[in-house]
Amino acid sequence: MRILQVNNMGIGFGFEQSASNQFLSILAARPGVELRLLRDTPLESQPDVPVITLSLPLRKLPGILRTVCRLLQAVAGILRHKIDFVHGIHLWPQGFLAFISAKITGRKCAITIVAGSREVGLKGGLLQRAALYCLKNCDAVIVTGEQTRDHLIANQVSPSLIRVIPNLADMDHFKPASESSRRYDVVSTSRLYSVKNVETTLRALAIARETMPDLKAAIGGKGPERERLETLAADLKLGDGVEFLGYMEDVADVLNQGRLCILTSRSEGFPISILEAMACGLPCIVSNVGDMAEVAKHDWNAMVIDDCEDAPAFAAALLAVLGNAERESRLSRNALRVRETHSFEAASQAWAEVLEKMSPK
Repeated sequence: MRILQVNNMGIGFGFEQSASNQFLSILAARPGVELRLLRDTPLESQPDVPVITLSLPLRKLPGILRTVCRLLQAVAGILRHKIDFVHGIHLWPQGFLAFISAKITGRKCAITIVAGSREVGLKGGLLQRAALYCLKNCDAVIVTGEQTRDHLIANQVSPSLIRVIPNLADMDHFKPASESSRRYDVVSTSRLYSVKNVETTLRALAIARETMPDLKAAIGGKGPERERLETLAADLKLGDGVEFLGYMEDVADVLNQGRLCILTSRSEGFPISILEAMACGLPCIVSNVGDMAEVAKHDWNAMVIDDCEDAPAFAAALLAVLGNAERESRLSRNALRVRETHSFEAASQAWAEVLEKMSPK
């Protein structure tokens, strides 16, 4: 079976990891598959996989012209390499390109939604109507959780087209370390972008330190918000209570230096960072957004806060875990259950069913 994966979203960020994980799950589901990528650079985890890419001058064209060039390139690649089905990761423009090129060439098409209902944005307008048309008329829609699935069904996408395949973590890499490696009480591993709302994390830390003055936190990740966040940390008088780590060479190593993980995002699909933290045995304090509830269960393996801006609520959750050894241990044990449910093996079983549907008859 030959697959063309249209995947050029979020290079260097979480979408990149999501794409890589899906790639590996497909290979595990059907080891003999031939998979080619339509994107600007090789996939970091699979540098030897053939990549169909635009030349640098064409990448600099205005958006619509660049998209047309990618479409022509996709059609040519499908025909040249005798592709059986086309898989788009992220709806716009990858899913559109996958859908249109598949229809032109008479191939089957699957579209993966990686950022939850926010990505689909079915609220009217030309692009949203086009998105809904693609989702209703492709051969399979992959979503990461029931919340996104329900959102699509409410917008008249047939339930028979939708397959829930949760995000996953590399369980061979993300695993618990010894307690002696814990340097921080709290760790945060995310891009430093406005949508991640790290500001609320800092405000929660400042409140929690009024009760637990020795609280230590690490903020991992890079992004345009870093300078503003460092200024805020100084204004909140966090001092040496918070350390900005910048780009993380090894996220697992950072996670294993913490006792719990916090994510105060305003919007998410199904965050891989939380799976990675839980795979290391960290209880998580999270905002209730996107498909988060698929993995984070309040007071079972996490503490879930409904209002992502409610710093006092996050602070109370931090203290409820860090100040109660029995709760921290119980949440940690339950967090480790994701190693059974969100592994490459679990995802590959779901992908095997999708690939069977996509197989040429």
